[in-house]
Amino acid sequence: EEWQESARLRVMRLLNDNHEISTRAVADAVGISNGSACYVLKALVAKGFVKLGSFSNNPRKGKYIYLLTP
Repeated sequence: EEWQESARLRVMRLLNDNHEISTRAVADAVGISNGSACYVLKALVAKGFVKLGSFSNNPRKGKYIYLLTP
């Protein structure tokens, strides 16, 4: 659980600097697997720390933005 807390904090700092960062880039920057990055991001969204948005104008509809909530 300690690594998860540390990873969540590092992910939130990354999102504060760049809300358009990809899950793969988050994983690489934090030093965790892509699956772990997805897990951490989903947990942050579920807890209300991060809001998940999408680029409605983007032809690649799978691209998301992660916004920290105030």
